[in-house]
Amino acid sequence: MNQAYIISRGTEEFAATREQFAMIVDRLQSATVLGMEHGEVEGLISREGTELMRRLLQGHLDVRAAVETREAGVRGADGVVRSQVRAGCRRRLMTIFGEVKVRRWGYSAPEEESLFPLDGALNLPKDSYSHGVRERLALEVARGSFDQAVRAMEMTTGGEVPKRQAEELAAKVSQDFEAFYRHRASPGPEETLDPPW
Repeated sequence: MNQAYIISRGTEEFAATREQFAMIVDRLQSATVLGMEHGEVEGLISREGTELMRRLLQGHLDVRAAVETREAGVRGADGVVRSQVRAGCRRRLMTIFGEVKVRRWGYSAPEEESLFPLDGALNLPKDSYSHGVRERLALEVARGSFDQAVRAMEMTTGGEVPKRQAEELAAKVSQDFEAFYRHRASPGPEETLDPPW
């Protein structure tokens, strides 16, 4: 990618990020906030800072969409070439900062599942919950109940995961955990040598 091109693209894609940052700085200098206690200011920065991070991620995704090149066709793992191309396909992604939208090229063929190369480049999960949400949710579920995990996600992130989806994600994460350790299982006890003394 040409660096100058990325910088010029970022002007448009990160406009909302710059607006959010300027708003935070303006509020921190306002008479109202100058009269607040530190805990209130900390809460304000946490809330508005999470939105700033969501906008940063959205800007990055928008730049990725802008520089994605259209291909004549894409061959899937099944060997079928998808040559019908659709621009501007969108999907939602719930992240620890909140929801973002991913725009990308879609490639299809009759009676075949569509492919989205940018999804692969970004390593997006099939469902709408980011890896960061999954990790945080797994930690919260390990600490307590699903209700507590959902509340903790709402209080400490910009992401939202309803209880039923939290239960489904926790089940998926634990399956991955078990599969990971099954592949790393030891074939048996290691033979040790007697010490030379």
